[in-house]
Amino acid sequence: MKTFKEKKEKRISKLVNMPFDSLSFDEKIYVIDYKYNNNQKITYEEFVVLLFVTNDELWFWYEDAEYQIDHGISEITSMCMTKYDKEQKEIVRIENYSSIIELLDKFKIKNKNIKEIWNDVSF
Repeated sequence: MKTFKEKKEKRISKLVNMPFDSLSFDEKIYVIDYKYNNNQKITYEEFVVLLFVTNDELWFWYEDAEYQIDHGISEITSMCMTKYDKEQKEIVRIENYSSIIELLDKFKIKNKNIKEIWNDVSF
């Protein structure tokens, strides 16, 4: 008899190999969440979906900095940029926005929005 973990992995492998557009909304969320939590590259569009359906903090790396999106305060979405110098953590920048949409529109990294740098981010 298969364990729960084995059943889950079998379901994920089946869903990941299906055309994304053929999946139900719940299946899409399941696949996106699985990919993100296993440090697999997700598309910008998948990242945006995660931002809207979860209240979890989401992270990504770009060049030499870590970026964290946080929904910790009611009606505020924050972006925190952290750099590390020989394992010393230095918070470089924190910006607050009234919504995810505002953050995606107005937050800039070297004069580019998140979508414009997405191909170069890592997890």
